[in-house]
Amino acid sequence: MKKLITLLLLSPLAFAEDTITKEIEFNLTCKVVDQVILSINDGKPTRYTYYNDSVKIGDNFPINFKMQTQGDWYQLSIHSDELLIARPIFESLSAKKYPDAYAFSRDDGIFIGNISSSRIYIDDIFAKADMTRYFKNDWQLLTTTTVSVDSTRMLTANCMNMPTKFDDMFSIIERISGKLGN
Repeated sequence: MKKLITLLLLSPLAFAEDTITKEIEFNLTCKVVDQVILSINDGKPTRYTYYNDSVKIGDNFPINFKMQTQGDWYQLSIHSDELLIARPIFESLSAKKYPDAYAFSRDDGIFIGNISSSRIYIDDIFAKADMTRYFKNDWQLLTTTTVSVDSTRMLTANCMNMPTKFDDMFSIIERISGKLGN
């Protein structure tokens, strides 16, 4: 009888882990190393190196990573005002495993990007961002953005010292998506 009472008292603790929402959040600072804005007006091309009130070559800007987990569910958002990309939401339910990356789609099936331990690729309707690890925790970033019907921006940045929390996030993606069979 004592064993039964002990089991009944401890059983909620065994499942409590699945109901607790955990959050990992950090910023990665990137430095713009080059930027080109191409525009065309009346058939004549024009080049710029920055937009007014936007980053210039040599400026730093943050990229925010935020992951929430609860049991066998996770949601990861990556956002930076400077990237001009809609905030993608990578969610466990849409993860598809490929040899060394996880691809994600929106609810309507449209591809939004993929993540691996050494690459983050985001595909938006008007913009694309491709981050690759080039040495330990140092990453490089290349983005292309269609700003208007007659203007496109290409930006490259060096993102040094990615926090180890990124590796923690990717481990969570592998663990949960592996459990779900994605």
